[in-house]
Amino acid sequence: MKEGMALLELVYSTNGICPPRKGQGAFKSQDPLIFTAFYFGRFGCNSVSSSDDVVNSLRRVEKNLSVFRSAQTQFSRCFQTAIAPCRPPSKVRQRWLQVTTMAICLTAGGFWVVNNQEEFRAGITAMRAALEDFLNEHMIEPLQAIFGEVVLNQKPEIQDAMALLDTKQSLRRMLSDFVKDTNPNVSPAEMNRIMDEMDMSVVSLQYEKQLASAVRNLMTGDIVRMLLIQVQFIKKELMVAMGAIDELMHANQLNLQILATIPTFLVFGGLYKLVTSAFHMIYKRMSDRLYYDSTEIAGFLRNNLRDIERLLNKQNRGSGVSDEAVLGVRDLGFLILLLHQLRDLFEAYRALFQEEEQERFEEDLDDLIGEGLLVSQQLAVIQRMYHSHPFLYSTKPNKSRWILD
Repeated sequence: MKEGMALLELVYSTNGICPPRKGQGAFKSQDPLIFTAFYFGRFGCNSVSSSDDVVNSLRRVEKNLSVFRSAQTQFSRCFQTAIAPCRPPSKVRQRWLQVTTMAICLTAGGFWVVNNQEEFRAGITAMRAALEDFLNEHMIEPLQAIFGEVVLNQKPEIQDAMALLDTKQSLRRMLSDFVKDTNPNVSPAEMNRIMDEMDMSVVSLQYEKQLASAVRNLMTGDIVRMLLIQVQFIKKELMVAMGAIDELMHANQLNLQILATIPTFLVFGGLYKLVTSAFHMIYKRMSDRLYYDSTEIAGFLRNNLRDIERLLNKQNRGSGVSDEAVLGVRDLGFLILLLHQLRDLFEAYRALFQEEEQERFEEDLDDLIGEGLLVSQQLAVIQRMYHSHPFLYSTKPNKSRWILD
């Protein structure tokens, strides 16, 4: 029991634990710990002569075990009391400046909202209207147009095809009546050509002739009639131009609608990236668990492999060292320790790597610790690991996998 008590005292020893003195760069002495003395029973028995001796011995054992449990509880309490000032403060205390600043900003914002409720409601309403207009213009309407064109084969029309046909027929009739009135002897073939081609040269020729006496012909001639025919021709040309614009829009409608949705994807993609980055930063800073991304873990693995390679190179260098050299007992122990650290690190964050990489990496670790392996062979295995696993030599940052992925 005394040996067990000495071992228990060694396990829960508080020697060397000195809590830091706040505000001073030194350490203060440990305050005295409250501890109750304990003693084991001194009565002994060299032989057992009756059942009472057995009962008394069992009672003494039970009493000593009770004392042992009480001592363990006191040792544990004293150890926790001594180590408590040495623990790092909470995340809130560590970030007290940021928390205080945020609380002040939130309080000031709350007071402003209470004192300016009308402006706040107006701002919210305006922001909501602007957001709805933005979504309608850059998301809903373009997506509806894309769906209508790709799936339903519906295309918007600027020009009315029936209106264009009516305009052409009206112009042909005007030209036919004008030619009959100005040149009754025209042949039917020429008349059909003028109507089919909607040739305005006959009107232009008569217009030029009557411009010589414009004032008189304006009252008694056909200038007004020819002007109206030209207006009808201009109307027909405008509608034909609108038809060409329609064809151009139909050819580029899908591209234009896709371009119209780009601002929405940029805005929401930026917001998503901003929110996830902010949550990532807060989670990393406020979480009690250390967090590393795949790039940092790969750096730790490279550093560990560097230590292993350095250990092997120490054994491999020198003029008198042959290729058949193997590690000694001491160096082999160091190698096993480094490999154990490397494997523990890889196992803790193996979810960051693909399954094939996990299998190959474990095989390489098994090869490194193989029995009877030469130092040169172990160095060759490390070189193989460097050029076989991308995360050990790639300088590009890998994509982090974390709680939001």
